[in-house]
Amino acid sequence: MPWIEIAVGVGIALLVGLLALVYFADRIGYARGLKQIAAVGAVSIAQAPDGQPIRITGRVRLIDGGLTSPVSQRPCAAWRVEVGQLQRNEHGAWMSDPYEIGEKHRCVDFFLEDTSGVARVDASSVELFMPVTPVAHAGKAEADAICERLEAGEGAVAVREGGGVYKFREGTLDAAERVTVTGVARWEDAPDEPGGAYRGGGRRLVVRAPTDGVVRISDDPEVTR
Repeated sequence: MPWIEIAVGVGIALLVGLLALVYFADRIGYARGLKQIAAVGAVSIAQAPDGQPIRITGRVRLIDGGLTSPVSQRPCAAWRVEVGQLQRNEHGAWMSDPYEIGEKHRCVDFFLEDTSGVARVDASSVELFMPVTPVAHAGKAEADAICERLEAGEGAVAVREGGGVYKFREGTLDAAERVTVTGVARWEDAPDEPGGAYRGGGRRLVVRAPTDGVVRISDDPEVTR
């Protein structure tokens, strides 16, 4: 009946509009995060003032092997994965674009090194601003295994009814990659760090989240260059 077709068309249009709003909200939030990172004063690790907000840029060093990313299985300090679900339309043909059904991420502590020294980044409260790229998989069995590995991350994925094909986009913080971090500088005793502290050892910069905020981390060239 015509009214049913009209209702279905309106429903599809509303769904597409909602997905577009979510997409643009994510993009706006990402751009805002990069601006917040760039707005913090940049310092070298050695010159970071204790207790003050800082922005430092350096190369990643993994601690105890870091993480393994769920899609590409790469060693890394952090990963972020966007998940899509490609489905067939009412005519049985594959849709041109997948539905965005969620995002998962995970980060662990890592070292950041510049020409002046080494800092430890505390990952207990972080926000990641990492570009993602499509990563292919071999089929349903591998996609299901990836979804199981995604369970280790924070965030949520809401699978749609009706089946379909998973699509994954992944970003990682790799060893030796150039990364920018913002947070609060804390100089702390580090017994394993060479230096002049009492009974040996030295001091190491640790980047921690402010009381009411997060450590922001990005490998986007907009802020790392």
